[in-house]
Amino acid sequence: FFYFLKMGMFHSTSGKSGIGYFCFDKSSLIPRSDLIEILKREDELRFSAKVQEEYSREFSSANDYLHHVKNITVDLQKQALRDCGYPESALSVFQSHRSTLDFDDELLQYSVYGRHDIAVGYHTAPELNDYLSNVNWNDISLYSMSGESKSFKELINPDRITLVIASSIS
Repeated sequence: FFYFLKMGMFHSTSGKSGIGYFCFDKSSLIPRSDLIEILKREDELRFSAKVQEEYSREFSSANDYLHHVKNITVDLQKQALRDCGYPESALSVFQSHRSTLDFDDELLQYSVYGRHDIAVGYHTAPELNDYLSNVNWNDISLYSMSGESKSFKELINPDRITLVIASSIS
């Protein structure tokens, strides 16, 4: 029996593509000190009342909402770059920073995606079973696009195969 669990990030704005890193351009890197300032500014913009209001808009289509969130995030990342003296054309370089600096714990604390990224992939039963043995299934809530919530444990039935496909809206 083969188990497979894969989670990933949907937009390059997170610095990831699936479970791998988004890496458009490694030829020109943003210096670490500048990157920290850009990430701080991105956080300030992201958590502003105006941006939070935009993120909270409701859509009848989940796809429309995903594109809306991506566009807002791209715009605020471009603004953060401009505010820190970089051109908008540096966006792909900025979004690629995790491909070279993902193990820099200090840097990751400044990135909303670095702080909250739990996207991982398990491709073999032993890897998955090792991970799953430490999970408290009652603590995992799953939400439908309509807002309905169920615990993961409620969905598991030993008499059938449970397949979970999940994604981040970021």
